Amino acid sequence: GKEAAEIAADGSVPADKFIWHAVTRAVGNVKNQGAELIQPI
Repeated sequence: GKEAAEIAADGSVPADKFIWHAVTRAVGNVKNQGAELIQPI
């Protein structure tokens, strides 16, 4: 069988394929909800 690392490497998307956006600390808190979390900073 395949090792977990090999499975993850085969099935994952490389980091350079993502578009990264800065976010506020509020995004990382599960208690926060609302449209203000997706506003550009």
